[in-house]
Amino acid sequence: MVYPRRCPSCGRDEPSPEQLYSTRAASDGGTPSPWRPEQPGRILDLRCGACWALFRWDYFGSRMLEMIKEGDPDSISEAVRSDE
Repeated sequence: MVYPRRCPSCGRDEPSPEQLYSTRAASDGGTPSPWRPEQPGRILDLRCGACWALFRWDYFGSRMLEMIKEGDPDSISEAVRSDE
C-alpha cells in the first residue's frame, strides 16, 4: 500500500513518490485496509508533478484503476529528462 513508484504516463521514477504526486481527490472504495478490513479502502486521484498526468489509484491495492488524463511529456523539464 503505497503511492506508485513510477508515473504510469511519463515513467518518472522518484525515490520519494509523495514528493512527485499530489492528491487531487479521495473517495471510499477499492481494496480495504489490511488493518481495518471492515472499512472501505481509499481511491485517490493523483496528479504527477512532472508531466501533469491525472490517474486513479487504489491505495491499499497499490494499483492504477484508470488513466483519467495522459501526461504531456513536453512538460517535463530538461533537468529531469533521461533520454539516454
